[in-house]
Amino acid sequence: IPVRDIVSEEEADAFAKEREGRFPAPQYSPRCQVSCGDGVRGTCVLVGDSLHAFPPDLGQGVNAALEDICDLEDAFSIESGGAAGDSPDIIKNAATRYEEIRAPEAKSLVQIMQVGWPYQYG
Repeated sequence: IPVRDIVSEEEADAFAKEREGRFPAPQYSPRCQVSCGDGVRGTCVLVGDSLHAFPPDLGQGVNAALEDICDLEDAFSIESGGAAGDSPDIIKNAATRYEEIRAPEAKSLVQIMQVGWPYQYG
């Protein structure tokens, strides 16, 4: 990538002289589902960084996001009885089951990260 064609020399120098940033402390949302409208059409589930955020070099973000997806898939499989379908009851019940499974795990993982985080950045 021809960086000098994209970023001016002044911008590159300013970036190089910038003090390093600080990542926020690891954090999580105690809710894994959000109602964004009427009925099931407004049911959203949180996965990845929207559910739990870690500084990128602690090595947990992708692993936790993959666990989110596996737990969400399990919740849908259980609620649908393994059959394909997207009825409002299946979606709402799967979102609730996912939250019951994932919220405690996300909280525990973030608490572990909060113990190590100060040593990494302190």
